[in-house]
Amino acid sequence: MSAGRPRPGSPARPNISKGKFVGAIVCALVGFFLVSCGKVSEEQRLIDRFKSMTDLAEAEDAAAIMEVFSDEYEDFEGRDKAATEGMIQNYFATYRGIVLHVLGVLVTDLQAEEASLEADVTFSSGAAQALRRLVRFAGEYYRIEIRWVKEGSVWMAAYAEWRQVGLDELFPESRDKLQKILPIN
Repeated sequence: MSAGRPRPGSPARPNISKGKFVGAIVCALVGFFLVSCGKVSEEQRLIDRFKSMTDLAEAEDAAAIMEVFSDEYEDFEGRDKAATEGMIQNYFATYRGIVLHVLGVLVTDLQAEEASLEADVTFSSGAAQALRRLVRFAGEYYRIEIRWVKEGSVWMAAYAEWRQVGLDELFPESRDKLQKILPIN
C-alpha cells in the first residue's frame, strides 16, 4: 500500500502536500516562538487599549466604550461615568460616520498600578470624511489625556480631559503621521 493512499474503510485524508505540511509546522512553531518570547510591554498594552477605544467610537459602540471606564471615572468637567455615557450617546446621535485617526501617542508616568497617556487624534464625520482629500481637510485635531488605573490586570480609564489643538501644537510624530494620511503644508 502507498503511503499517500488511505486504508480501505478509513476516512480519506485531505490532499496536503509535504511542502504545505512542513510550511504549516514551521509557521506554527514561529508563531509559538513569537507569542512566548514577545511579551507585550505595559506601555504597548495602554496604547492598544486606547486605540481599541477609538475603534469602538467609530463603530458607535457606547456600551463597549464604557466597559473601558473605571467605576470611579470622572472627566475634566466633572462628568462621572453615567454622564459621560450620555455625552457619548449624544455625539453618536449628532455626528454620523465618525472617523478618528490616532496620530501620536505618549505614555508617561508609567507605574505598576497607574499611568498617563496623551494622544493626538483627528476627528471627522460623514461628508467631511468623504470630502477631506478633495478639500484637504483632515478634520479637527484633539489632544486627549487619560489617567489609567490597573484593576486586576486590566487598564481602566479613571480620568480624561481633551481639548482642540492647532496643527502647530501636535506632537512631531503626529504631524509625520498626518502627512501620510493627508498631505499638509
